[in-house]
Amino acid sequence: MKSLSNLNLLQKKYMIFDMDGTLIDSIGIWNVADYKIIDKYAGVQIDLDLLQTDRENFLEHHSNSDIYIAYCEYLIQKYDMNISKEQLIQERWASVDYFLRNELTYKSGVPELLNLLKSMGFTIVLATATTQRQLDIYAEGNVCMSRDVPFYDIFDYVVRKEDVVHKKTTPRGLYASFGTLS
Repeated sequence: MKSLSNLNLLQKKYMIFDMDGTLIDSIGIWNVADYKIIDKYAGVQIDLDLLQTDRENFLEHHSNSDIYIAYCEYLIQKYDMNISKEQLIQERWASVDYFLRNELTYKSGVPELLNLLKSMGFTIVLATATTQRQLDIYAEGNVCMSRDVPFYDIFDYVVRKEDVVHKKTTPRGLYASFGTLS
């Protein structure tokens, strides 16, 4: 892999970014949401790192068309919770909504990098497993993020969870969504 200093950016047309873990870091808040729900409905307190490892393992080994629903079903079964998957999804969203709207920000240097690349004429692509609902929050519902980066102006293409058939570990799902970007 070449380091950034060894890349000739003038030969590149596209810059493709993932959202969570690259531009932002919201994984921790989902761990806290799951912790609260498991504690509330199963009376079990799970280490946050263990929750994250468990979720990563689940996502790595499952390719359901709606992985979020499948993950909620998994939590219900694993912790023997008396809650429907629809209720669990609503609880997770209620738990993270304030954070996503009011506290989440881009990682350090991200707004400057995106604005610089855009000013240099790059086509900027977001390829993410993030849902449209979350993207709308980041673009319009989060004052800090929308102030720092005019989300839908910066990204020329956005490929989100709803646009792909296969999850991240199956690259053909992403390629099929892009079509031709020549």
